[in-house]
Amino acid sequence: MIDDPAYFAGFPKLTSRKIKSPIDPSYNCFAFAVEITDIPWAPVKQGGVYWPAGVPFEDTLDAYSQAYASRGYEPCQSADIELGYEKIVIYELDGKPWHAARQLENGNWVSKMGSAVDIEHPEADSLEGPMGHVALIMRRERTQ
Repeated sequence: MIDDPAYFAGFPKLTSRKIKSPIDPSYNCFAFAVEITDIPWAPVKQGGVYWPAGVPFEDTLDAYSQAYASRGYEPCQSADIELGYEKIVIYELDGKPWHAARQLENGNWVSKMGSAVDIEHPEADSLEGPMGHVALIMRRERTQ
């Protein structure tokens, strides 16, 4: 399934990818963007899902921005690699956040593909297309 090009058909700009993990439904892309791999992040009030305290339970770009701000991220203008910073991008589809990705130190990006695998891709906009677009870029200082 994951090796089937049809699985990635909604991402016409995704010309290269490297699978980085096995299938694991225990977390989602929003958690993975901040390196959490044991629980999904979502603005819902239910067990087994995390949402930062004090952030509105809303499926909006503003609420997701506040969630990542609780982890030290701030909005920025460019997805280009920037020495001393780690970056994330939030994608929107039909006015709703639908995906998040994290930039690696080498400038590539990693994404959790639904409940499936994590992939490495070369650009933040590699996942743009009929599945949405980059709506917000955020950064925080690297701690390592």
